[in-house]
Amino acid sequence: MSKSAPATEFLGIRLVFTPTELKLDQEENIDKMLKRFNMSDCKPCSTPLEPKCTPADFANSELFEGPFRELIGFLLYLAVTTKPDILFSVNCLSQLQEKPTVAAWTGLKRILRYLKGTKNFKLVYKKLHNPNFNIDLYVDADWASDTIDRKSVSG
Repeated sequence: MSKSAPATEFLGIRLVFTPTELKLDQEENIDKMLKRFNMSDCKPCSTPLEPKCTPADFANSELFEGPFRELIGFLLYLAVTTKPDILFSVNCLSQLQEKPTVAAWTGLKRILRYLKGTKNFKLVYKKLHNPNFNIDLYVDADWASDTIDRKSVSG
């Protein structure tokens, strides 16, 4: 029986194994997404959303007729697999799916511009050799910052 080679791709996620780490990215999927939404030639930006944005900032605009939910789906998949840096922004804009606005669509395109500039970033898992390693966990329990309904959005 022959030994099989390690996987190099799984569900659109590129896997790069080394002796000390695992690197994950979706550069090819991001390129396909940019092409699908006519953003291949866009100018990259350094943040996925303006600081301190809330869904209310995008709600007061004319309604948008277009592939809003389709783009939210693409972005959510990226966010939960290899791009956790966009998760808050995508969550914020996904709350407007019932009545998407032009301002919210502009917000989604900003996330695409951010992805264009960071598409070659990888999620890296390193192998630890320290048996006494401890992990400190922190939770965002600042429900008061959500001025609409005071509910936690981070879980």
